Amino acid sequence: MFAMSQYLLISLSMNKQIQLAGGGITYSMSRRGNCGDNAAMESFFDTLKKELVHHERYRTRAEARSSIFEYIELFTTASDFT
Repeated sequence: MFAMSQYLLISLSMNKQIQLAGGGITYSMSRRGNCGDNAAMESFFDTLKKELVHHERYRTRAEARSSIFEYIELFTTASDFT
């Protein structure tokens, strides 16, 4: 089961949301003022930006994707050993 944040869903049409639900993908949208719902992911993305993205100048989307993928791989691997 996958989870998606409300930030991605802002740009999705209702039809796309129905397709996602039909594919078994659960999306997360909290009500206004419910800040704890996505706190873990928001914390992760904040760390990602502070430690990687704001220190880089990506020339292409592919370069950014590769760099971020590598960071996530290292982040999750390192957390397996702590």
